[in-house]
Amino acid sequence: MPCRSKQALLQGIRPNANQRVVCGVCTRHCIFCDIWKLATLVYTRIPLSSKYDTVQPKRQQSSRASSPTHRETYDWECSERMIEAQFQTQRVRLASIMSICTVEGAEESEGLRVAHDRCLGSVEQLLHQERVLEDTLVRSIQSSQRRPGESQYTGQYCGPASTDYYYHYPTERRSSRVGLAA
Repeated sequence: MPCRSKQALLQGIRPNANQRVVCGVCTRHCIFCDIWKLATLVYTRIPLSSKYDTVQPKRQQSSRASSPTHRETYDWECSERMIEAQFQTQRVRLASIMSICTVEGAEESEGLRVAHDRCLGSVEQLLHQERVLEDTLVRSIQSSQRRPGESQYTGQYCGPASTDYYYHYPTERRSSRVGLAA
């Protein structure tokens, strides 16, 4: 059975949020499936400003604005615009890659795999930058919602026989990708 992603790309179909062409039938490692998945990820991504109803933090300026220790506070909007502009660059790159896919025999080109891999690397870096910005934004929102004197973490002592402390974090923690030595 032929690859559905390949058929869609050959017909000039592009992924969007409402369309669900998934390559579940492909029995081999297919460049068209990889391109389709990457394009779906990039085209259906939701910017942080849409995920969070954020109010831009007020900027604090000192009378000595030229001093490096008295700079403005972190500018969320600027960082988000920069990331969004870079995602737009990747969308353009993907559009170019997908236009190559409309040519019969394109899968035989090593250049298509190289272009995909470069775009994938850039998108992975952007997603990491966005996650870091989102984590910082969430911490900022949480700290602005906390009452004065309220701690971010609540700790419980496990008793005299144990030296472990258990912390209850305000949000779910992601697991580390770094393995720990036993």
